[in-house]
Amino acid sequence: MYYNGHYRWYAQNGGTGGNPSNSTAGTGTNIKVAVADTGVNSAEASTGTQISVDATNSYDYVNNTSGATTDDNGHGTHVAGIIAAPKNSSGMHGIAYNSTILNLKVINAAGSVTATDAEIGNSASRAYDAGAMIINNSWGSTTAITSVTAAQLNASIPDSISGYKTYVANGGVVVWAAGNSGLTQVSYQAGLPYRISGLEAGWLAVISVDMNGNETAYTNRCGVAAEWCITAPGGGDNQTTEGIYSMYNDGSYKRLSGTSMAAPMVSGALAALKSMFPNLSYQQVRDRLLTTANRTGQYATSSIFGQGLMDLDAASSPVGGLSLPTSKSDRGSVASYAGTKLTLSEGALLNRLKSSYVLALDNYQRAPFYVSAENFVRVRKNLNNFSERHIQFIKRESEPVSFGDERHNSSYIPGLNSAVGIKLGAYKLGFGSGVLSESSLAKAVGVSYLPHFSSGEFSSNSMGSSFQAYGNQLAMMISVPNKQNNFTNESTANYSVNGMGQRNSLSLIAEHKIKDGAYGLIYSHAEKFDRPLGILSSGAFAFNDSKAISYGIFYTKGWAEHGFNLRGSAEISNLSTKSKGLLDFEGGRIAIYKVSADKVLSKTSLISGVFKREKALQGQVNINIPSSIDAVGTIGFNSFRIGLNELIDSSQFAINLSCKLDKTKSVRFGVLHERKSAGLNSTGAALLFDVRH
Repeated sequence: MYYNGHYRWYAQNGGTGGNPSNSTAGTGTNIKVAVADTGVNSAEASTGTQISVDATNSYDYVNNTSGATTDDNGHGTHVAGIIAAPKNSSGMHGIAYNSTILNLKVINAAGSVTATDAEIGNSASRAYDAGAMIINNSWGSTTAITSVTAAQLNASIPDSISGYKTYVANGGVVVWAAGNSGLTQVSYQAGLPYRISGLEAGWLAVISVDMNGNETAYTNRCGVAAEWCITAPGGGDNQTTEGIYSMYNDGSYKRLSGTSMAAPMVSGALAALKSMFPNLSYQQVRDRLLTTANRTGQYATSSIFGQGLMDLDAASSPVGGLSLPTSKSDRGSVASYAGTKLTLSEGALLNRLKSSYVLALDNYQRAPFYVSAENFVRVRKNLNNFSERHIQFIKRESEPVSFGDERHNSSYIPGLNSAVGIKLGAYKLGFGSGVLSESSLAKAVGVSYLPHFSSGEFSSNSMGSSFQAYGNQLAMMISVPNKQNNFTNESTANYSVNGMGQRNSLSLIAEHKIKDGAYGLIYSHAEKFDRPLGILSSGAFAFNDSKAISYGIFYTKGWAEHGFNLRGSAEISNLSTKSKGLLDFEGGRIAIYKVSADKVLSKTSLISGVFKREKALQGQVNINIPSSIDAVGTIGFNSFRIGLNELIDSSQFAINLSCKLDKTKSVRFGVLHERKSAGLNSTGAALLFDVRH
């Protein structure tokens, strides 16, 4: 439990927002436990350090005096030490060594319970009023719960029953030693919910095992109390050598055995776990102890061991897996931990994110745990296969599309695709499929310009049509991802032309044909991007309903007598997307400019160049990282802001020389310079030898 609290799950920011720091999680910090016993001598003689005791609210029911009371027997100090003895490198320390004890003296020096029924009932009220939501009772009777009736109990201890009912109804947990009579049933105090309703939700009975985890001869068994009974170490049958080592009333330490020692093991565990999980109620922590107890092997016998042997490793670990909260309450929406990823380009924001801690909640009770953001945040790889992307960029961005000298106009578009076109008078209809199918389809229907959101390095199915009259052409292109073909060009998977991945798109192109060229307007509507805003994300970081609307102009012109072609375009895209969780976006706009040209050098050679600029003009992405949780389950967030210009800001410049060797062979050589967001730059050259059959 300490390891989970200190290192594995809670190594976080020092306790802001109501959370324990990594040095106190799971130690009982700010938790108070009432000990109804013989009193407490809080000091250790060897060190002078003391158990923390709430002296103001403590009470001595034996002598009817307010305030802290000393222990004239030793039993109460021993019990309190198991719960809260300080951690000071001396002797031993309590399970919840940072917790505070509310000292309620109900047993006299001879070890007899002298507090009356009314006083026991009052002690529960006093504990609640003092903020002690755990009461440890390491005492009881030799009478088994099955030996008495509800009527007898209501007649003999009405005030105790009433006080405990109110205490449990207010969220408290009452822990009882099962008894040391070697019975098959717990004592009537430990088994009270068997006869009295309204108690079980806040009741625990504790039986004892020895140092080896085996049932002791003295312990009562769980019996009919199995549903609220748990097993804990209480010391062996030879208490001189096998007893639990704890503080004693003379300031020294002593070994004692009994369910009296097992009960504070559980009370201390409740306090420690509550300090680790501030948003869980005390009764939820009680349920957690029962749910995570070890039921394997001999502990599967519930009539003896109840719900099993207390397992603080399991209780302080996530139960049922983890999720990430996406709302401001632990009862609100969550997203899968395993399915959450966020991929960003390298930069200062990425480093800040990766160094932060993220609050996660388990799927059993929404118990909080802290995990490194490195589990979710990944680095976007910039360039995989430079030469292949280079050639594809040249082909896609600078090659003549539907005009010019056909000797220099290749129908080849890199990627696995096919397209077919049908011409019916002034109408053209085409279909395409595969990687970069839109580029091939554009040729099939005679489109002079391919809009920004109608292109991308992924497999798609596309359809286009055009109508031409009086030198004007109106074209429409529709594209959807090809779900049947999972082929993806892995070398460009992290570097699509528009940086936003696969999408559905509809584009309208209105153009006026001129000699060896055209000019016109475009409109595009794209949606369902798998990488909105250039961010690859899923789970708690996923976007929803991403859309883009683009407007633009283009101009293409050729001068056949000079063997020269020029093309230019400008588009403005408005982006929007809805948040599904931890990312939200304030509306953005990007601009895409492109200029390209090619010049025929000879009948078999062509030189071309292209410059493309893609830049965000406005927009901001907010990344909200859950970072804290308080006692009522309110979740706090750390917010990281990143301008869209840090995600979408790139330029490419390339020069390409193409030589046709014969009818089946050609060679291309080019130089490409790229500038990407986050200061990532690259320059290189590529050579492509093309053979067709």
